[in-house]
Amino acid sequence: MEVLENLTADSNLGQLSNEITYRRYLMNKVNMKKMFQDLSMTDYIVMYIAAQPDKEHPLVPCKVYLEDLAEKMQIPIYKASRIVGNLRDRGLLCWSHDGNGSDGTYVTITEAGRSTLEKQEKVLKEFYGKVIDKFGKEKFIRFLHMMNKLVGIMFEELDETGGTADEDECE
Repeated sequence: MEVLENLTADSNLGQLSNEITYRRYLMNKVNMKKMFQDLSMTDYIVMYIAAQPDKEHPLVPCKVYLEDLAEKMQIPIYKASRIVGNLRDRGLLCWSHDGNGSDGTYVTITEAGRSTLEKQEKVLKEFYGKVIDKFGKEKFIRFLHMMNKLVGIMFEELDETGGTADEDECE
């Protein structure tokens, strides 16, 4: 494996491909399970999305349609449905529909869900606060923007080549 410091603009595609694969491997090796006691990382993402305020009525809980949730998480609807069903059974989300349900179903966060989410956010803020202090806030923000762009390009390439994202990585 090439050492990151040896990479330059002259590095060949093989070196760069190996390095991004290795860095992704290392990021996945960071064991975050101890950070997630009451929620899995996937559950946390669902809860975070469901907790976002309604843009037009900030005091009203946001309705997140299952289809939109699945799209944001880049997972099939059946997986989103299974995750939401588990969170509903735990009393953390309400799963409902408007009218006869033909417009799709949606979720809203419950008070118990909000409390669980706040507890989880406290743990993550404490951990990432230390990481960001050491890394640098501005550098961290630039990194997130670059990471977002990279992930977008990777999804585009997967779409063009007929590949799929690894659905089980987030579980």
